[in-house]
Amino acid sequence: MNTVSMDERGQLKLAEWRPEERRQSAIDLVLREITAEMESAKKSFQMRVQDVTPDFIPNFDLEAVSTLFRSQTPLLRAILFTSSRTARAEAENTLKNQEISCTVLESQIFRLRSANGLLYATAFSQWLHSNGASRQTIDMLSKFGLSISFDSVRSAHEALAERMLSRARDVARGPHVLGYDNIQINMSIHVEQRHLAPPKVQSGTTSIIYGLRNASPEAIRLKPILKRRAECHVITYATDVRPTRLQQEKINNHLVLDIIETFLSNHPSFKLYESHGELKHPTYRPPPSNYKTSEHVLQTTTINESTTDGNIEVVRNIYLDQLQLTPSDLEEVAIPLHQ
Repeated sequence: MNTVSMDERGQLKLAEWRPEERRQSAIDLVLREITAEMESAKKSFQMRVQDVTPDFIPNFDLEAVSTLFRSQTPLLRAILFTSSRTARAEAENTLKNQEISCTVLESQIFRLRSANGLLYATAFSQWLHSNGASRQTIDMLSKFGLSISFDSVRSAHEALAERMLSRARDVARGPHVLGYDNIQINMSIHVEQRHLAPPKVQSGTTSIIYGLRNASPEAIRLKPILKRRAECHVITYATDVRPTRLQQEKINNHLVLDIIETFLSNHPSFKLYESHGELKHPTYRPPPSNYKTSEHVLQTTTINESTTDGNIEVVRNIYLDQLQLTPSDLEEVAIPLHQ
């Protein structure tokens, strides 16, 4: 139509059309273009519930999704932008930004268009669930195309948990540290109304393993550790515990810095010295810059670890049931415990 309108004879021909015919032709053209855009972009936004991975949740970026929409559906996005703001707002309002809103709208359209268009809906539903949204709320938003259903959220959790356990199993076969502690989950905000009523607090144990940096398999062999323990000399205060003169000086310096930190944090007159290098605690064997310990959370169980039998059962559940190791895999390995 643009080409025809550039010619005088074409302009006359277009003028002969009735307004409703021109309007319908333009609408049909726009609809065809939008359909082509959606079909072309479909693969970029397809995702199944079973495809959720441990890397997907922390790395999900709404701005990256917006960039995809801008590049692959420019016409649809232009229509959404135009319909969501006035000409005056476009010229004068510098605070209002429709980017996120239009991205959510496009994601909603993809979800309604395709059962597998779950890129945004999956991440958003996980956020809803982690923040305590009710089943009814999640299912209602699923009907609108903003979320997946509650049953699908549970399925995604199961797939995610299994992938997390798979990673933990790989780490558990090498040098690692184990940590676990008891938890109490409130099942209701109301207290028991009668004596011997079922408790509304669920006790259990949550556990986590940490990969050890720079630790070799030789370093965690149990027999050499037990041998060195049996042959070591008796520990005495004078030779093994009492700090040397140099160590005493460093300890005193740290205590002085602790007192100075109290002044710096509680009186504005000392704020001038906060950035002074000599008033900072020195570091010893610092980890590499931006280093993060490898952490792998395991499944929470209803086993109570507050008793001796409970501690034994917790460790058995962690290594035999969850990490799927055998007693022979563990009998030669020393596993540090972090409490």
